[in-house]
Amino acid sequence: MTTSEGVIEEKRTDPVCGMKVLPSKARATAEHGGETFYFCCEGCRDLFVAEPAKYLGAGDAKACCHHEHGHEKKAPVDAPKDAIYTCPMHPEVRQVGPGDCP
Repeated sequence: MTTSEGVIEEKRTDPVCGMKVLPSKARATAEHGGETFYFCCEGCRDLFVAEPAKYLGAGDAKACCHHEHGHEKKAPVDAPKDAIYTCPMHPEVRQVGPGDCP
């Protein structure tokens, strides 16, 4: 995505929930080990700040940030190719197949 200043911005991965976040639109940030981390919400940032080692280097997200902080993510279920997916943060956004939330 290109910012209003014309800078191309790459999405970053929220280390808690795995959501892709544009740095300019991140709802929260935290510094750790000289690096800035970007989060989809303050709840994910709070979980990260409390236990950064739990979320760094693990390879996949350990908690779901949307209304179920601290619960383990469930294994994905095979869905039909034409399944309609709904964004958990923006339920009005629906699309065929998985993808990024806006």
